[in-house]
Amino acid sequence: MASLLDDLKREIAGAAKPLIVCGAGVSKAANPKAPDWRALIESGIDRVVAFGLADEEWGARQRQALKGKPSEWIGAANQVTDELGGRQHSEFREWLRGLLGELKAERTEILDALRELAQAGCLISTTNYDGMLGDELDLPVIRWADHAKVLQYLNGQRKGSCTCTGIGTSRKA
Repeated sequence: MASLLDDLKREIAGAAKPLIVCGAGVSKAANPKAPDWRALIESGIDRVVAFGLADEEWGARQRQALKGKPSEWIGAANQVTDELGGRQHSEFREWLRGLLGELKAERTEILDALRELAQAGCLISTTNYDGMLGDELDLPVIRWADHAKVLQYLNGQRKGSCTCTGIGTSRKA
């Protein structure tokens, strides 16, 4: 009996190759210790307050936003990013590295399926800050801001795993 993955690969064969965008659920499925998006933002809020970059009142406002709809989380995530100096600032990058840098897959089922889809020609991309996907699929990370490489990737001229965040902790970046 054919599996869901076999059915998907058969449907993909010969067709235009889809772009598969993976989020925190993939990392969480591969390693239960991986933070989901809410936990990542909460960690950032805690760091900002602990380092005295903002007061506890600011932290309470951001935590309140995390009780709302996920669309409200974006505001809190942007506030954390700003308070940590922005995505290019070393404080922001060190926070992510400290939180995500040592994550390794403990369960590989979903990553094995994604590897097979990549080998079938599907494009794999991630919104995650961790580098688990690129590392486990043994694909070089392509940063979204590197437009020439992204175009090559989208046109099938370059293998890789595209990160939509522009930041990752992958050893292959």
